[in-house]
Amino acid sequence: MAERIVLKDVKKTFKMGEVDIKALDGVDLVIDRGKFVVVLGPSGSGKTTLLNVIGGIDTPDSGSVIIDGEDIAAYPESRLSAYRRDSVGWIFQFFNLIPSLTALENVALSLDMAGDRKDMMERAREYLEHVGLKDRVDSFPSQLSGGEQQRVAIARALVKRPRIVLADEPTGNLDQETGMTIASLMRDICSREKKTFIVVSHDPKISSLADVVIRIRDGKTYEG
Repeated sequence: MAERIVLKDVKKTFKMGEVDIKALDGVDLVIDRGKFVVVLGPSGSGKTTLLNVIGGIDTPDSGSVIIDGEDIAAYPESRLSAYRRDSVGWIFQFFNLIPSLTALENVALSLDMAGDRKDMMERAREYLEHVGLKDRVDSFPSQLSGGEQQRVAIARALVKRPRIVLADEPTGNLDQETGMTIASLMRDICSREKKTFIVVSHDPKISSLADVVIRIRDGKTYEG
């Protein structure tokens, strides 16, 4: 079976007081391995919930989330935790770096949390070089620009060598020029390493880099 992500009639509802909010309303998707996918939609459309379901953070109320032939929606929590740890890398809008750690230590921490300590610092250094920060490995977040901090966050997501990279508004805290540079970097890594990138954004300009564009509104998805 081809390596891919398949969502079948996925539904997820959240209760806000007495109101039910349909974050995902019968989503059907097929994403092939190694694609750079951009998900566009307004605030509250269900973009982040879609990422969370694919990333194993949220479990759908119904439907299937099939990753390389296995329905992670049916996993017990222990197996879902292992999937999140080993198979998924996350990149966020707010870089979520630890201020008291250097760039190298922030990236290495991802390996440490995964229980992989062998050659931890060497591998972290390698991935910082991949994102163009060879000379900034000993810098603290406060000494880095916003674009550099996001590069550290990308290296942190990739150092585990995940199958899937999920990016939630990764350019939302950057100016437009820096944001497009970061988006292009992710596109290049996707092509070079054959990883599946799913990037949520408000910025339609990023869609020019995509293999697939998915639009979402009111919990429903539309391709193109």
